[in-house]
Amino acid sequence: MTHAPPPRLAAFVAAAPTVAAERRTSVLQVVEPLASRGGGLLLVTCHRVEWIAGEHGAGAPGAGPLGPVPGDTQRLEGIDVARHLIELTIGLHSAVLAEDQILHQVRRAATDARRIGPLGPDLELLLDLALRAGRLGRSWRPVSGPGSSRSLAGVALERIVASWTPDSGRRLLVVGAGRMGEALAVAARHAGMEIMIASPSVAHARLVAERHGAQVSPFDPGARVADVDAIVVALSGPWHVADATAQRVAGLPIVVDLSMPPAVTGSLRDRLGDRLVDIDAMAPGGSVRASAYRQRLGELAEQTLADYRDRLAMRAVSRADRLAERVEHQRLRHLDDYLRERPDMDPAVRDALDDVTRDLTARLFRVPMARLANDPDGRRERAVDELFGA
Repeated sequence: MTHAPPPRLAAFVAAAPTVAAERRTSVLQVVEPLASRGGGLLLVTCHRVEWIAGEHGAGAPGAGPLGPVPGDTQRLEGIDVARHLIELTIGLHSAVLAEDQILHQVRRAATDARRIGPLGPDLELLLDLALRAGRLGRSWRPVSGPGSSRSLAGVALERIVASWTPDSGRRLLVVGAGRMGEALAVAARHAGMEIMIASPSVAHARLVAERHGAQVSPFDPGARVADVDAIVVALSGPWHVADATAQRVAGLPIVVDLSMPPAVTGSLRDRLGDRLVDIDAMAPGGSVRASAYRQRLGELAEQTLADYRDRLAMRAVSRADRLAERVEHQRLRHLDDYLRERPDMDPAVRDALDDVTRDLTARLFRVPMARLANDPDGRRERAVDELFGA
């Protein structure tokens, strides 16, 4: 077998629980400008801030100093980056095994990165294999039992229900009307809870409340805290409330803060003590319950990594390959432009379009690529330069 050259990849990873939420915010302040200038995949989620660069990014091996990234941030290079991104996309590093959101977040991060510039062939190939594996792994998800949970919102509600006594009501205040706030409202409604929605934007709170049969609460709920049995906070900034409100909130059996950085801070955080469950408390820890599904996903990750190594080994360094990469980059760019104008398209249809356009371009260019690979006098290579500028 041909020996695979090491992929030109580098990554910075700041993830819970190793790196606390406040520190992850510091990492983001360093890597976000680098990503905007030099390209690469910038992934920001509740539990992680990551920057993954290919050979065209400023973070590629040998590209020079990267600035004062906090010391507790992990740096990966080469095949270690590939292993990490595959496992991450499959969902092995999520608080919820194989949860759906991380797959969409990786895909969206890739789309955003391509708008800045090319990612490089090694990273493009890795993303293709990782996303395919992610979709395959989720098709195996069990209906019930270990591994059946689909979202962080569902896990948050499980923590809340577990804290309630038989005498507790089922009334929940969701502070935040963004993507996570709406996911919480959907999950709470399915669990039969009464819901109130609060947001810095009353209009946003009202829209989410109308969609899910909920009531609207002021952003600082005041005396209405007495009408709920738990609070979940999902904000992009701090949750500022009056001291009287904080005293009432501190009397609740549980408050869950899914914000990154934490929205519940200061005296309210101190008053709640261990009754406050923040985002880092739900990060995957060292003792993860074993399951057949987890084992199967681990095997999928290893097989995908092996496939990636094989593809690197077989990929000839030729003008045909560079043309293929150019064609693929153009395909992805035009597909992303098309999908961006249709944000409500079903994810399954988006994936099908991705597969159909990939197969179509492969069929159209199969014969030209084969002929270009056999080019003893260089005439076909010169023709490619004239026709495609590759």
